Amino acid sequence: MLDRGGLVSGPEICGDVALSLKDQWRYVSYGLRQIVGSIGQRCPLDVARIDFDNDDVRSKILEGASPLRVYTASLAADVLKRNLGEDGPICDIGCGAGSHSRFFETSAGHHFYIGVDVALNSGWPWQSALAHRLPCRFAQMTAGDLGIATGSLAFTFSSSSLEHVPNIQLAVAEIARVMRSGSYGLHVVPGVWSLFLYLFHGYRRFHPKSLADLFQSASLNVERIWSLGGLPSFLLHALWITGLETIVLRHALHLRLQLRTGKALSLYVLLLNLALRLDPLLPLAPAGYGVLIRKP
Repeated sequence: MLDRGGLVSGPEICGDVALSLKDQWRYVSYGLRQIVGSIGQRCPLDVARIDFDNDDVRSKILEGASPLRVYTASLAADVLKRNLGEDGPICDIGCGAGSHSRFFETSAGHHFYIGVDVALNSGWPWQSALAHRLPCRFAQMTAGDLGIATGSLAFTFSSSSLEHVPNIQLAVAEIARVMRSGSYGLHVVPGVWSLFLYLFHGYRRFHPKSLADLFQSASLNVERIWSLGGLPSFLLHALWITGLETIVLRHALHLRLQLRTGKALSLYVLLLNLALRLDPLLPLAPAGYGVLIRKP
């Protein structure tokens, strides 16, 4: 059953660390219960489409990114063009090396990018040096305690980060606290079916209803939710990235070979382009969701 945050009730296990066989079974069982718990849950939903003319999108495809990363780049470009006109600081929660800062460099208005992550990253000085148009600052912080003044942010953003947060309700409440009235946020998360794509990854996956309940419980308005992907890109990720690269080469054969370089990359890019164009015809089992929120 679903709790107040729209998540399956019960203890969540972190899949980012080595697990015993017992905890592996508990993790998979929990993920399967999330899938079952999502069946029948209704929520207004848009199907995201890829903007193949966008430079960031083309770059992601040509470098052999996963389908969800391509969808994130396309959705971010569209949302920021429409919903980031107000000047002020932007916070990227779980920023990693800070590569998402480029999404905001061409946005209208004057902004300051703040990248926060629970782990220090060697790419931060390099990323800051590249930021000619958009001032950047990076800090080691947790999602539940951002250390940012209340009501100060013009925009919040995260990409595949909230599944790694131990206390998701606390993190969303913190996001609501630092957003200024009238500001927006875009947050991309893995969907429940991504259990079969990412295997042991993070604490949880999400469904549109769980996303809506989660942000609304923090008194934030949910403006739109997009499904990111469809059955074609799901199968491509499952077979190529999860099956061949992760299960067969890395775990079974203990090889560090790359299947997205050289001629193999050319084939993957061809299949990725095809899958992304077919996704709108079969918008089933999306890899993730994007949610646009607004603070009243």
